[in-house]
Amino acid sequence: MSRLVVLMYHRVAPDAAGPLAHLTVPPDRFAWQMARLRDDGFSPQTQENVRAWLAGRRALPRKAVAVTLDDGYADNVTHAFPVLERLRIPAVTFIVTGKLGGMNDWDGDDAPWPLMDAGAVRDWSRRGLEFGAHSRSHRTLVGLDEPTLREEIAGSGDDLARLTGREPLAFAYPFGHFDVRARQIASERFAISYSVRPGANGDDADPHLLRRTAVLPAYPNFEFLCQLRLGWGPRARARFYARRLWRRAA
Repeated sequence: MSRLVVLMYHRVAPDAAGPLAHLTVPPDRFAWQMARLRDDGFSPQTQENVRAWLAGRRALPRKAVAVTLDDGYADNVTHAFPVLERLRIPAVTFIVTGKLGGMNDWDGDDAPWPLMDAGAVRDWSRRGLEFGAHSRSHRTLVGLDEPTLREEIAGSGDDLARLTGREPLAFAYPFGHFDVRARQIASERFAISYSVRPGANGDDADPHLLRRTAVLPAYPNFEFLCQLRLGWGPRARARFYARRLWRRAA
């Protein structure tokens, strides 16, 4: 039975400030993690390989892993992309197509981080990195009417196709939020959709609710090694279930 672990990053940068500093992995830490991934015999996968596996057209190698980066922060162009290119690690960056060259204003004023612009997306797409859609505005998709959902989900796919000249294969739900209608529309436009639920993906995984494990700077090295092998780490799993219990109690 094949299985796939998906790592989820956000911002890779030397500076971290504000309440969202927990999403910023230092460049040296990211470089160590990518090198360890390669040195320990893990097999990074393209989104085309993931699609073929989910469709039953191929098996994945042992220790298959996919690297994903959400939101499209400008710092990743400087600090993450060169590492991926040097180590020849395929990765997919999920961009908010209506915010290119702007800021991550969906997080409010506490974390005004710049986003990569259209030129950077085109350049790195030509150099072999993959890009996926992350909606047009990064709003939560839960409870939206159908026309708005199609604009956010399918519209972001159309934007990305025009920008890169390639049809995007993958979509990531903003904030990890989705409902039945959001999943349905994502499945109509994309081959693959990603959640933020931790865990490894097996042969029977729902192609539009794939699991990912969030790599955060507070986690020690052994946590990352657990995430690579299991799709979750002790602290990551505890954090996920604590947040879910909090939402239910709210």
